[in-house]
Amino acid sequence: MIIKKIIIENFRQFLGRQELVFATAKTKNVTILHAENGFGKTALLNAILWGFYGHDGLTDDLPKKENILHEGLALGKDADEDTETRVTILFDDRDDKYALVRTLNLAQQRDDSRKTKLELSINRDGQTFEESNAHAQRRIDAIMPHGIRHFLFFNGEDIDHLALEKSAGDITNAIHQMLGLELLRKTIDDLDHGNVRGKLVAELRDKTDSNTKELIDRQDELERQIQEYRTRLQDCHDNQSAVANEIKS
Repeated sequence: MIIKKIIIENFRQFLGRQELVFATAKTKNVTILHAENGFGKTALLNAILWGFYGHDGLTDDLPKKENILHEGLALGKDADEDTETRVTILFDDRDDKYALVRTLNLAQQRDDSRKTKLELSINRDGQTFEESNAHAQRRIDAIMPHGIRHFLFFNGEDIDHLALEKSAGDITNAIHQMLGLELLRKTIDDLDHGNVRGKLVAELRDKTDSNTKELIDRQDELERQIQEYRTRLQDCHDNQSAVANEIKS
């Protein structure tokens, strides 16, 4: 996925319309944002996350997460409940071009800032398809699963957390999700379930030749023996532990 542009309107401290175009050339494709503390770097990061994932995407260090609309507009004495904050993200994924728009007006924020409006336009082979809300979110989650967002968008000052041993499991899961291996693992687990496997073996036994049936029966017998030996081994371990406890006492 390649993010091409983000347009922020009245999001947190960004009053009015602010537009950022990212470098996407093949040889010059790095965009660097430099600013002193308090000038909106974290807000920009959260604007991207909010655009893709809504309230659930906001970082833990963002204060007053329920206040998404620019505070000056939200608290003004003439505040209009139709005044809204909007994040637009243009990005490409493979051969498709996407335009994502997430909005929240003042009335919605006062009621429940989690309930945003999401629209997604997909241009594929010259045709444009429109999706909204739950369907649009599922599409985004399919492109960038929710579980990997912290490894794609994060505060650069905290990059060292990726090297921590406790993050290894999360990183492994994120890679599996990106490569589609999580779905493959679940499929394997389903196939390995006793009921599913038994049904498949029964169908195979009914529709195969005698030699294959003998091999299936032989495999079943070996698996039965393996389970029996495992049970006996566990019994030995339990007895050994009981004897050791008696000796200690």
